Amino acid sequence: MGLFGKKKKPEEAKPSESILGEYYTLEDLQPVFCGNSGITLSPLGAAQAFDEHYPMFISTLWKTGSNIQRFFPSLDLSTEDSVKKFMLSACVITEQGEKFAYVITVNHIPAGMFIITTPHLNEKKIHYNHWTMDFFLFGFYEGKGVMTIAMPRMLLLLKNIGIDDIHFIVDESNTRCLNLLAKFPIDEIDNSSWHNTMNGQRPRVFSCPLSIINFQHR
Repeated sequence: MGLFGKKKKPEEAKPSESILGEYYTLEDLQPVFCGNSGITLSPLGAAQAFDEHYPMFISTLWKTGSNIQRFFPSLDLSTEDSVKKFMLSACVITEQGEKFAYVITVNHIPAGMFIITTPHLNEKKIHYNHWTMDFFLFGFYEGKGVMTIAMPRMLLLLKNIGIDDIHFIVDESNTRCLNLLAKFPIDEIDNSSWHNTMNGQRPRVFSCPLSIINFQHR
């Protein structure tokens, strides 16, 4: 039993969930409380994820979308409707078992998001057969140690559901992200075979070997 609950066996999966590997439904997702920090990671789409926070998250994501979208060129956060479409799509694709998202809240206020993509969807979209993690914080929370607390909890969660290795694909100009990754046991790997580009440049690629990391509770 991991943080997500009981892992499904391939033969137990419904046809719409039976992709490549073992995936999880919304019922398996559980929130993560980061000690006494006031930081909570809540699965997008699960019953406990949003309630009164949902409209605030939509509004903030729309208003700050231009700062976030420059590092996620495939997203359209230019209008309130496009943000709602993105959120709805994230919920649907989570239910299908190809990707899941966690919203970061600080003292019950939405602060950012983790997006975890399965090897199957990455192979289909960008020809990259690995688990990947994307993440962002709203500007007000940058530089305040939020991600330093939230990231290890998310990595532990991923390890507990059986992910051995998670990759990060980072724009060269995203210095905040690069500085954050440098704080953790995350190694840069060879990207010479990378066929996709970000803003016309080949991104930097990092790998975190979850299977060999010993997470200790303090």
